[in-house]
Amino acid sequence: MRPSTAAALVVLPVLTSVTSCLIGSFDVEPSAAATSAGGVDAGPDGQGGSGGSGGEGPCGHATYPPPPGTTTEGTDEVVVALRSVSFGENLPSPPGLDLDGMCTCCCEGEGPSCLQKKTSCDFAGGIDNAVAGLFELFDIGLVGFGSEDFSQHAEDGQWSVLLRLRGYNGEANDDRVEMSWLVGLGIFGALGRAQKPQWDGTDAWTVASSCLTAPDGGAADPALGLEGNVPRYADTKAYITEHRLVASLPDAEILLGGGPNRITFHLVGAYVVGDLIADGAGYRLTNALLVGQWRIEDFFRALSTYRNADGSPFCTDDSLYEIVKPTICASVDIYSGSGTPTTPCDGFSLGMAFEAHPATLVDVADGLAQTPGCPPESDPATDTCPP
Repeated sequence: MRPSTAAALVVLPVLTSVTSCLIGSFDVEPSAAATSAGGVDAGPDGQGGSGGSGGEGPCGHATYPPPPGTTTEGTDEVVVALRSVSFGENLPSPPGLDLDGMCTCCCEGEGPSCLQKKTSCDFAGGIDNAVAGLFELFDIGLVGFGSEDFSQHAEDGQWSVLLRLRGYNGEANDDRVEMSWLVGLGIFGALGRAQKPQWDGTDAWTVASSCLTAPDGGAADPALGLEGNVPRYADTKAYITEHRLVASLPDAEILLGGGPNRITFHLVGAYVVGDLIADGAGYRLTNALLVGQWRIEDFFRALSTYRNADGSPFCTDDSLYEIVKPTICASVDIYSGSGTPTTPCDGFSLGMAFEAHPATLVDVADGLAQTPGCPPESDPATDTCPP
């Protein structure tokens, strides 16, 4: 049974200072390498910096590996489906990367990269993940909200994130592959009901049309299938260094959850990194991370898309909403553009660890259209934080 709203009040002071310069291993599945995965020095257009190996200790600025030298071209296709996810709520050292190139509170002379309402200290290696604290907060009061719940939806075959690699040479290093970020609506049996995946490469996932476009940029046509449409979110210059995939998603929409219980959010300056390992006849992606910046206006729009297990929304006149909004507004810790320490932060840093297993893509279908759940006067999408 979940704590009452009164219990949520008790934990608020703790969550407002969730981050710290903790040093230590992160050995909670599914992100065993979360604190050593690397950081991204994002530029104003959301593209990454030069990259390099991360150092040790709190000031190491862990970072993604640089591209390999020129390699042979490949023709292989790899498809993996997300099986488990962790945003790091309730963990002392959540997953993430150094998104702003600063190790706030950890090292002398390295303060916040933007003007924060309340100082948010980085984790070891300069890892930024303000969303971990926010997810911990919402997990207390919203039924079906949290890493464990989202992972269970994938385990039940109701939903997944699908990564499709094309042009892979099958080797430890590949200087150029194409990675597409897709949403899986489910694995449907003979009766049209979701069925549990086997995670062995035989699972046939249906892809949501919302993550595709027509070749002319218009709405995707499910009748044209996967090959007749174009991925909405893709990186044609992704690469693999010593089996570790690095791909950029400057602009991406993420769906979490299956059935009526879901939330959709939009990231900028996002990256995917993970170890691509042979697994039977296919591959799996392990020690993987999605990181990025979640702008405050997009955060409120995401709350507008949230639906409880019974399909009910989360509106601004909800008693829990009134409690958590001050914490939300005080937790901004990153700037989505090219700013300075005196530029007000405009979003939250996010780190999501995940594991993905071999999969197959079969067709395209509609199914994510969602009508407004709250009346206009209490719709979170129109809310904002005070200056």
